[in-house]
Amino acid sequence: MSSSKSSNDGASQYRIMKHMNADHLDSLVRFLEHKHSLSSSSARTAHLIDMELGWMLITFRSPFFFPIFPTPLLVEFEPPLQNYKEARERLVSMDKEAIRALGRDDITAKEYKRPRGFHAVVFAAVVITVAVFWTSRNFRPGSTIYDTFLYGYPNIAWFLRTVQPLIFWIIVTLHPIETLWMDRTRLRKHSVPRLSGLWWKWMLSTLVEGVGAFQRLDALVAKRRLDKERQKH
Repeated sequence: MSSSKSSNDGASQYRIMKHMNADHLDSLVRFLEHKHSLSSSSARTAHLIDMELGWMLITFRSPFFFPIFPTPLLVEFEPPLQNYKEARERLVSMDKEAIRALGRDDITAKEYKRPRGFHAVVFAAVVITVAVFWTSRNFRPGSTIYDTFLYGYPNIAWFLRTVQPLIFWIIVTLHPIETLWMDRTRLRKHSVPRLSGLWWKWMLSTLVEGVGAFQRLDALVAKRRLDKERQKH
């Protein structure tokens, strides 16, 4: 920062930058996506390092090109701020503009909720089903599954061998499609940057359990929206 700045301006800048980096990373990410056409996977590392009345300097680290070196990008205030008291209102306005331009929802998904109760049962059932139906050899004599559970029940073993390809391919085809749908219709919409830790949690959860992940994410978004509406009153 310039040494000519007043101590009050310096303190204001520090508070604004600390607040944005700690509590509004999603806004910084959207600024880079909107103003500099960065992908969310690159913009997810956004960090506000400096600001003046006319601009902000935000760095990011590309996950593909020299990720250890931060790249600075300028995001201008148009028109420039008159003073730092205007910063909050202007930043909110710029974020709303970015949300509209990017086609995003005004609710950002910021957490992962792991499966519990019925969803946990479904999660475990899918994992077990894939393991059991991975190969038809599991239903033939000599396999652990056959010798433990199907010995003496040849008709059931024959039936399971027959339907094994159908069940296996339904799961390994349908769940990846649901995972792509999660990314396109939920995670992107609610500003979850691709390749972020949160993105991986929701994607992998959807890959395993399917619709249950959608239900939990939709519930989290609905709760955040309700909380946001309550804060207005």
